[in-house]
Amino acid sequence: MRTWKRRSTLAFMMGLAILIVACGPGGSARREAQGGATSEKLAGRDKAQSEAVKIVKVAGLDLKVPESNVMWPTRMTKDSREPKYGGVVNFVHSADPPSMDPSLTTSFYQSRITTYAYERLLHWPTEPGADPYDAKLVPGLAESWEASKDGLSYTFKLRKGVKWANVEPTNGREFTADDVIFTSKYYTRPQSIIKSGLWETVQKIEAPDKYTVVFHLQSPMKDFLPEISSPVVGLIVPREVIERDGDLKKVAVGTGPFYAIEGYRPKVGIDFKRNQDYWMKDERGKQIPYLDGMSLHIVADQSARQAAMRTGKLDWGAEFSTPTEQRTFLKSNPNVYGQENITGYGGQGWAFRHDRKDLPFNDARVRQAMSLAINYKEMAQTISEVPNPELHVSIRGFWTKEGTDTVDNLSKIAPWYSYDPERAKKLMAEAGYPNGFKTAIEFYEYSKADVGRAEMLQDYWKKIGIDAELKSMEYSVFRANVDTAGWQEMGYTFPFPNRMDVDSVLNFVHSKGLGIGTQGKYGDPQVDQWVEKFWASSNETERMDLLKKIRHYTLDQVSIIPLFAAPTFTNMQPWLRDFQPEINAFFPGKDRRNIVHAWIDDGWRK
Repeated sequence: MRTWKRRSTLAFMMGLAILIVACGPGGSARREAQGGATSEKLAGRDKAQSEAVKIVKVAGLDLKVPESNVMWPTRMTKDSREPKYGGVVNFVHSADPPSMDPSLTTSFYQSRITTYAYERLLHWPTEPGADPYDAKLVPGLAESWEASKDGLSYTFKLRKGVKWANVEPTNGREFTADDVIFTSKYYTRPQSIIKSGLWETVQKIEAPDKYTVVFHLQSPMKDFLPEISSPVVGLIVPREVIERDGDLKKVAVGTGPFYAIEGYRPKVGIDFKRNQDYWMKDERGKQIPYLDGMSLHIVADQSARQAAMRTGKLDWGAEFSTPTEQRTFLKSNPNVYGQENITGYGGQGWAFRHDRKDLPFNDARVRQAMSLAINYKEMAQTISEVPNPELHVSIRGFWTKEGTDTVDNLSKIAPWYSYDPERAKKLMAEAGYPNGFKTAIEFYEYSKADVGRAEMLQDYWKKIGIDAELKSMEYSVFRANVDTAGWQEMGYTFPFPNRMDVDSVLNFVHSKGLGIGTQGKYGDPQVDQWVEKFWASSNETERMDLLKKIRHYTLDQVSIIPLFAAPTFTNMQPWLRDFQPEINAFFPGKDRRNIVHAWIDDGWRK
């Protein structure tokens, strides 16, 4: 039987080991400058290791597929021919973003749109062949940067000659240091939901000249550079639009490769046009992007999205729940190709409202019983055809060099991840719930798999007396609940803001950590104490010991019901060239600057 799980941990470790070289220190605003972030000692992998690949020929391309992947490569193959200009790419989302304004939502449906128009000081590699598990930083609106020895200031030299799109109201104005200062003020206003963390840590920003900005921090922030590069909190926005409209809800006009001035149409979509004055050139010295534009379509039904891909109405974006469904689709569309990935973060699954002491989940025995009642292996095989899944626990095993987070490996640390409904019933009785209780699971239907998982949970928990009502939410409500733990009792969740270093990841288990709302406001005095010691320590041995204690304790306490990891398959039509949909596995689907390299080969159209 083919297994693909080995790739995920291998790739994570390789990328994480490289991260500190590219990004420098990383962490939280409250942490000391010493101690480092992701290091080769913590990641624990020789980055020289590689995996055998097989060549899959499709659409005139030689795709290099790692032997542990199911069907597609992780890194896309670049077309050797000279790109052609012209054409519009059609893509799809299942729902509207809660807002187009980056300061008002952290939804990936927002950043998937706005990163076409807005840019950051630092970017990630976007070209075909970029490694999604190697989160290095590259120049963006800043050509170079330097940190002070004490970690309290960062100086960025801005790229000269960058212009805002030559449309109303920015009218081709030059990008300068004043735009960075304005963005900081906009993101720290009272109604902004991203003011915590990065922006609240900035004491002031100085502009010695129009092409230099100096960030002065209130305290050292180990993950400052990864944060400033984030497509969630690091986008530089135009003052003219905000002065005219009061916010960024209507249009997207920036320094990026595309702009949208006709406004977002709820339940319909939005159209982008090529920025003729974009600053980037390709390796041949030619202007990019190549595309004339892009059109986003909102299609709520997964079957309708798949049908649109099957008939060529979409250029990319339809998803399938299992490898079998994907292969069936390819039988009728043999020239379609794609990318395969696994997300790199932990803390994804179903979170409890830990702050509500009136709920049964306040007793760890109830949480342990609920985990014991789940046959994780059966669920993963049934929903995603994954035979031996890893689980998205809060602190992943690659951080502590404890191997993959399979059910069997986790059960050696804490017994609650093996399937044992009889023991679950005994724990329920010990906790005072021999007859169970009623609860509700809130979630959003990104795809049919979300419904399938929720239904299987409902069935598992019914067998130990828990009557769980399933509540499929509107996306805008669901997404707001993820940020704030706004669900009533428990809900499907994922960690946000995304984290690429271990210091930052610990925010998700600290009672006052940024993003703790996504984990149901989990808080434990013992964990807080260990986390704070970890943040303050510069001794790698001590840090590793503390990290293992935190990981083992939260696993034993079942701080979250973890989702199993499964590959995602992003389909592309054969005429869409030099586009790699996923460029950072720790921020899946959130940066779409990668479209700058894409072009259309009309010879492959039917």
